[in-house]
Amino acid sequence: MTKPNNIKGMMIIIGVLLVLALIGASITLPKHAQLKQETTLVSYSQKGQFDYTVYLKPSYLYGPTPEVTAPAAQYPLAVVGNIDFTYGFQPTLANASGTVRVEAVLENPGIWQKQLELVPNTATTGDFTINFSLDLRQIAQLFTQIENEAGLSSSYRNLTLNAYYESGSNMQIQSLPVTIENNLIEIPNSLNLTQAAGSGEFNYKVNTILPVAPMSNVKYPAAVVDSLDLTYTFVPVGLEKNTISVQAILQNPGIWQKTFALVSPVVNSGKNTLSFSVSLDQLKQQFDAIDKETGLTTSPRSVTIQATVSSGTDSFVQSLPLILDLDVLQVGGNLQQQQASGTGSFDYVVNLKPNSIFDTNTLKPPVVLETATLPSFELSGKPPMTTTSLPSVLESGQTAFINLIDKMDVNFGYLFQANKPVENLKTTVDMVATLAVPQSWSKDFTLLNTEKSGDFSLDFPIDLSSYMQLLGSIRSETGVSPDNYNLTITANIHTTGETSSGPIDETFNPSMNGTIKGNVLTWDKDLADSKSGAITQTTIVANPNKYLGLSLPAAKILFVILSCVLALILLGAIVVYFRYHGSLLSNFDREAQRIQKKYGTRIAESFSSREIENGEPVYMHSIEDLVKISDELGKPIVHQSGGSSGDIQSYYVIDGDTNYKYSFSKGEDESGEADVTNNS
Repeated sequence: MTKPNNIKGMMIIIGVLLVLALIGASITLPKHAQLKQETTLVSYSQKGQFDYTVYLKPSYLYGPTPEVTAPAAQYPLAVVGNIDFTYGFQPTLANASGTVRVEAVLENPGIWQKQLELVPNTATTGDFTINFSLDLRQIAQLFTQIENEAGLSSSYRNLTLNAYYESGSNMQIQSLPVTIENNLIEIPNSLNLTQAAGSGEFNYKVNTILPVAPMSNVKYPAAVVDSLDLTYTFVPVGLEKNTISVQAILQNPGIWQKTFALVSPVVNSGKNTLSFSVSLDQLKQQFDAIDKETGLTTSPRSVTIQATVSSGTDSFVQSLPLILDLDVLQVGGNLQQQQASGTGSFDYVVNLKPNSIFDTNTLKPPVVLETATLPSFELSGKPPMTTTSLPSVLESGQTAFINLIDKMDVNFGYLFQANKPVENLKTTVDMVATLAVPQSWSKDFTLLNTEKSGDFSLDFPIDLSSYMQLLGSIRSETGVSPDNYNLTITANIHTTGETSSGPIDETFNPSMNGTIKGNVLTWDKDLADSKSGAITQTTIVANPNKYLGLSLPAAKILFVILSCVLALILLGAIVVYFRYHGSLLSNFDREAQRIQKKYGTRIAESFSSREIENGEPVYMHSIEDLVKISDELGKPIVHQSGGSSGDIQSYYVIDGDTNYKYSFSKGEDESGEADVTNNS
């Protein structure tokens, strides 16, 4: 017969194997036989790169050193566009608080007078400088309009700029008279004034225009024209609010006409510029669709870009005709229009498709409105200064003092790359400038809206002077002067296209971030950004993992079967062990265990090594007989183990001199196993 220790060892081995099988089952059963696998069909990337150029005014800091010239106080009215003014004030008391406002007074002395607010009431502390501008063409038109209404005319027109500084109970007024006479504008050389409250100085820069010669229609080969980027600028006479909208009118004259909006109505005061694009292919598709519906052939194809400006009951309408005739695109040459309510002007850039005719990607009208700048008068109390040197350009990393910046141009380049061909790739660009104080307020300014095809590069100016004027107005309204302002230029890009694996529809928003602190503008050095994308396909595949060299389904079956088989074997081994362990007990041990189990509660144990001798012993045949005697006599049963190693088990019931006894000892049966020998 197998020894108990051998059975125990086998049980341990089976138990270890069962644990390993259960671990394998717990690992493999939760695993999915099939997995989702993503495959990249098309990968693509977008890259955006900003760059900028800052042009500086002549200065002693960056150069060129301003050269002193003779003062020029008179300017021909015919070439003057607008005059940029600054008014600086230094109060007698350092850090004195006050308010400043500037107004223009138009008058025919003693007959009529009209006031225009140029700078609203603005809170100040200590030294300050404010900026404002006068459009002399608007002023001249306003004089003409008032004279027509009054029925009086005069060759002498008087315009006075009044700067009011108020601190406490003190009010200081400084005036600068501007005279218009005999088609000349005259500005006095006395620009500064010192009074009890402090010292104030005017400064100005006269910007001139060159008249535009009338143009005939400009012709371009339509086959190489992709689109037109247009701008429309309206300069009103007064400061009233006006509503501007732009629409396109397609027509077959006298037969049909279709109108759709290019720019939604925009409400604004003062000068306003709108940007929009016209795709030549889209126009052709519109005409083709209408000709198909009507059964007529439109030739030539006429498109009118019409801008409408409404202010109260007045309406200003300006049109720019486009004609598609014999694969030639004609654009109207009359881009500017002037009426009593203001001046409107179109401008455009022709975007070309890849071609071998032109060496450039864009074309401009052959004659455009040109600008020039007359001498600039600085706040120095000295004779006016100007320079003939080229303007300085600020290098990257140099400190940009805003009052030294003449202008700033920004360039944005866009690159789209894909590992497979992309058709009908179109990109809509919305360039926005955001001026903000973090966690407080922000204002957005649309710089341009356009649509491009493929890679492109855009150039546009940043009007820093108007932003600084806006900041001054906001500080005046809120009464709060934050330490820092954020200026962010963001390109909101939406790109669409078609590939053999599906459509591409992506947005991308690279930005150029700057901070204005005091009089310093700082741009972040990181001007590039990129974004990656892909068109993917999801498929179901078999789990590739191996377990003990087996596939996942086979491993699952193996571990489950092993677990079940080993569990059954272990259970059988346990049953065998306990049965076998019970059969290994000798008759002597089994009898002792039986008696203890059955009558243990009635037996009193004796630890004496001497055998109990009390009178003549009466030997009983079995423990049951002794129990009967104990029951009859009401006496307890005393148990005593004797022999050298507990080989004799004796049980007594003592009744006076009578000793009732049942005992047995360990003997051997014929097989050599321990047996019970009744000692009676």
